[in-house]
Amino acid sequence: MFAGKRVRARAKNFTIEEEEILENLILAHRDVIRSKQKDPAIWRKKSEAWKQIEADFALQTGMERPWQALREKYTNNLRMMRKNGTLSDEEAQTDDAQESGQNLSISEVSSLVGAANNEESSTDFDPEYSRKNSLRNASSEIKFAPNNLRYAVGSPNYDVLNLKDESDPLGEDTSSTLKEERLVLIKLQQEYYRGENVRAAEKHKIEMEKQKYELEQRKVELRNMRLKSELLEAEILVKRPKVGAKNASS
Repeated sequence: MFAGKRVRARAKNFTIEEEEILENLILAHRDVIRSKQKDPAIWRKKSEAWKQIEADFALQTGMERPWQALREKYTNNLRMMRKNGTLSDEEAQTDDAQESGQNLSISEVSSLVGAANNEESSTDFDPEYSRKNSLRNASSEIKFAPNNLRYAVGSPNYDVLNLKDESDPLGEDTSSTLKEERLVLIKLQQEYYRGENVRAAEKHKIEMEKQKYELEQRKVELRNMRLKSELLEAEILVKRPKVGAKNASS
């Protein structure tokens, strides 16, 4: 019955350290990832951002995971934070944008860059499945939303997630400053890792040049030894008749 069905191997679960690294990498590209625009240019930028995150994630963790898996983990984390009520206003708005159309955008970007594999379909990376599941979760949460959220059917201004009507300006400023400092730190860390790769490549190049020089020097020494040996043999051949004639005369 299942003989013709292909089984897709599931990757290992993310460790806490991997989740923290992924969060930092996403923060460095948050302006692109959280953009609500849907034009092809922003889709292409999002695809490039996720591919850069994939490369940096493998560099920092030593674990290679496709960008689709990293994006799915990011979406699931947002969904979990949303259910727990720990999303900030900015993240909540980003989550709403993802629920309403970002999965479709990522799907179209995948078709542009050829990252999607049509032969290996899986609910882990299926944008259509994620979109339907997200809409189903959103409708379920709206259905059971408490009355004090001022949700009104048919009203164009309802917002279930924006619960922070009275926010603390000082707290927001502090949070914004911390995010900016964290972003600077992440960028410095990425530059450090890239610099390490460049230095390692230069060191390898120097070692190869050194080995090449030593090999050439060894060849020169062998050539000189061979020339000295040939010169000595020639001198022996020249002196041999003279020695024979001298012995005969004596």
